[in-house]
Amino acid sequence: MYQYLLGAMDLGAWLDDRLAFGAHLDSVVERASRLLGLITRMASEIRDPLCLRALYCCWVRPILDYASVTWSPAGVTAADRLERVQRKFTRVAVRRFLNDPSASLPPYPALCRLLGLYM
Repeated sequence: MYQYLLGAMDLGAWLDDRLAFGAHLDSVVERASRLLGLITRMASEIRDPLCLRALYCCWVRPILDYASVTWSPAGVTAADRLERVQRKFTRVAVRRFLNDPSASLPPYPALCRLLGLYM
C-alpha cells in the first residue's frame, strides 16, 4: 500500500535519504550524455564548431548548469563527471572541424578556449 521513497525532488534537484545529491548528479549526467549523443547523430553533417557549440549551449549546458549552485560543494568527483560531458563535446566538435579522426588534438584547455567554453 505505502511505498518507501529513497529520495525526494525539490525544485528539480534530487536529494537522497542522506541529503546528498548523488541521484541528482547521476540523472543530470545521464540526460546530458543522451542529449549530446542525439545532437551528435542529428547534426552529423554540421562541420562548423561554432554551430555545434550553439547547439551544445542551447540544449546540453542548461541541463548541466541547472541547480548547480545548490549542489556545487558535492566534491571534485562530481565536477569531473560533469566535465566529462563537456570534454566529449569538445572532442567531437574539433574532430569534425579537422575532418581527420586520427589527428592529435590540442590539450583540453586549448579546446575550450577555441570553442569559447569555460572549464
